[in-house]
This record gives sequence, structure tokens and C-alpha cells, in this order.
Amino acid sequence: MENKEFDVVGEITQEIAEIIRNKPDKIIANEKSITHVDKKHSKELEALGLNPLDYIKIITINFNVIRQGKNNSIFLIVEDEHKSNIAVVELTYKYDGEYYLVMTATPMRNSYLKNKKLLWQRNAPI
Repeated sequence: MENKEFDVVGEITQEIAEIIRNKPDKIIANEKSITHVDKKHSKELEALGLNPLDYIKIITINFNVIRQGKNNSIFLIVEDEHKSNIAVVELTYKYDGEYYLVMTATPMRNSYLKNKKLLWQRNAPI
């Protein structure tokens, strides 16, 4: 990470924000979130040949599904119909700074997220 407190890694656009009934804004990953992802999921990311920040960026740029997370969080998901694992970033909107903060990012099985409410999807139904 560069010499700053956070990296802008993506955005929730106006179009998507209207559908998920939230605000459009930038998505940021701070040092705490990157450290968390590295600490909790380093083995999975190492197997993919990615560092935590690059993994987060892949998801926040390429997500094709959004599901409701815990409390007020949302899951950005890169879902591929040909794989049993999917990539997930959990975001929470921070009103004090008006941005979406990356809480965690991890590869995950489709079955875990199927029970989470679908808020938005880019392609045909999953």
C-alpha cells in the first residue's frame, strides 16, 4: 500500500445505488482492512498468487452480484457459474466519511451466499 491511509478500490455507481437503495460512493480499503484480509485469508490468496489489495481490487472492479450481508453490510461477489468458489468483498457504508469500507475479502463457496438476499446482478439470474 502506498503512503496514505487508504486506497480507493472501486465504486458503487448511481445506477447500482438506486437499485440496492443506498448511496453511490467510492469503495475504500484502509490499512486495517488489508491487514485483516492478509491475516485471515493469506493461504487462500497465496494459492491464487495474489496479495490482499490486488484481490480486493479484482472483486471491487469485476463484481457481478450484490447480496445483503450482516446488519447493514453488503457482499460484492464475482460469481462464475463454472466454479464452486466465488470471490467476496464485504462492505459497510460509513456515513461519517461517506464511503464504502472493505471489511473483509475471501474466496467462498456458492452455498454460503445462496441464502443471502439478492440485491443486484449484472447478468442473467443465478
